[in-house]
Amino acid sequence: MESIQEVWTAVLDSLKKDDTISEVAYDMWISCIRPQTLEDNTFLAYVHSAFQKNTIEQQFKGKIEGALEKVFGFPLTLRILCDEASEITNTQKPTAIAPEKYGFSFDNFVVGGANEFAYKAALAVAKNPANQYNPLFIYGDSGLGKTHLLRAIGNKVSKDNPELNVLYITGENFLNEFYRSVESKSMIDFHLKYREVDILLIDDIQFLAGKERVQEEFFHTFDSLLVDNKQVVLASDRPPKEINILDDRLRTRFESGLLTDIQLPDLETRILIIKQKAEEMDFHIPKEISEYIATQLKTNVRQLEGVVKKMRAQYLLTGDKPSISVAQSTIRVVKNDENTAITIDQILDEVSRSTNISPEEIRSNRSTAPISKARQASTFVIRELTGLSLDAIGKELGGRDHSTMTYAYNQAIKKRKTDSSFKMMLEDIIKNLRAK
Repeated sequence: MESIQEVWTAVLDSLKKDDTISEVAYDMWISCIRPQTLEDNTFLAYVHSAFQKNTIEQQFKGKIEGALEKVFGFPLTLRILCDEASEITNTQKPTAIAPEKYGFSFDNFVVGGANEFAYKAALAVAKNPANQYNPLFIYGDSGLGKTHLLRAIGNKVSKDNPELNVLYITGENFLNEFYRSVESKSMIDFHLKYREVDILLIDDIQFLAGKERVQEEFFHTFDSLLVDNKQVVLASDRPPKEINILDDRLRTRFESGLLTDIQLPDLETRILIIKQKAEEMDFHIPKEISEYIATQLKTNVRQLEGVVKKMRAQYLLTGDKPSISVAQSTIRVVKNDENTAITIDQILDEVSRSTNISPEEIRSNRSTAPISKARQASTFVIRELTGLSLDAIGKELGGRDHSTMTYAYNQAIKKRKTDSSFKMMLEDIIKNLRAK
């Protein structure tokens, strides 16, 4: 059961990132599912009631099967069992699910020269919050362990000091919550949620760049927490001075505490990461295979973990033991997962966040200067990230013809060379999209 639970944990992580599944829907319909076993190409899971079974099959079966395919690297059929449907035997009924065995902790964070200082700073904060390194600002490229450290801080504080109110959230979700609170006129609840915590952990804080109203709100939240001697920990893909269109007051606040970066892990550290992940899963990977994987994946710790998980899953399903050929095929799958196509809607949403021009306005026939600028940025980013032809982009942006799109693209190229703020905006949009 432990190996099945490992796989299911990865599936849940994927579903949590699905923007089409609300938090309420996840808690009500996804979290109640208990994994059972794998039979051929069928993933068996259990729920208590027929009502749960029917709702999940009607509304979420496709999404769960998509997440299963992402984890395993090949399609699986989801079959849901339940007591009321008289579909399971006593041997199929689930045992109690143990607490997550390999959650984010300091114990399972592999320390090397590239991350040792950040690790020690995070551990110091977790042991003695709000008494040193406040705020703590951790930065580094995607997939190097920033989220792990933030979660480890939260988990340790919650374990050692259960009376403290710990909140982890991403910058993007903070932004979205703020806008929803404004629309629903529930800012008092928003203030209470964020200004009464004891430990605030915000990941990907760079998503607040360029959002003046959100930055204003966060500035007051930040100041309120520090005045009340509450701990703030922030993570970003770059240091504060490189976060474009960031309010100077916030930049100053961020730099007032401790700044620490996480760099790319060296070969030895990457091998240790593979070894530890495999040991956690009770899965043996020969030394030469670990070394091969580590030489092929150099820039992203999540990819290393992904390869180990998929090789483990393949062994469970097919009996294929780790080998160079298995490692090669698994690495290709993981890299393809990391490079999943970014959609036009995602691009327009990100451009909208940076320009305050809605996707509908970008696609419209209106041609004010701000809308035209947003449309030019959209054209450039879509071309850069998808490789679509200008004709195809024109169809996506309201049915515009080739000459119109050529002009928009050329204008973006020109502004990128002559307008530093426009260039930085494009770089931020692309970086944020690739980090998702």
